[in-house]
Amino acid sequence: MPSHTYANSSTSVVALHTHWNRQDQLQLNAIFASISEVVMSLIAMTTTSRDAWQHLTCLFASKSRARIMQLKEDLTLI
Repeated sequence: MPSHTYANSSTSVVALHTHWNRQDQLQLNAIFASISEVVMSLIAMTTTSRDAWQHLTCLFASKSRARIMQLKEDLTLI
């Protein structure tokens, strides 16, 4: 009986992984559909939604922080 349980467990793991992979690809496609063509060319090689988000974060986070600092300085000088 334990080997039967193990076989079902293994099948369950494969089914869960397949489901997760499908959901991830749907999320990745949603990301691709919501960005401009210019940005798309920057992340087109990503294969998971996590990779896409991380790449987008690296591309734009530092620019956003720099812009925030610049705006704060501009407001201070006014």
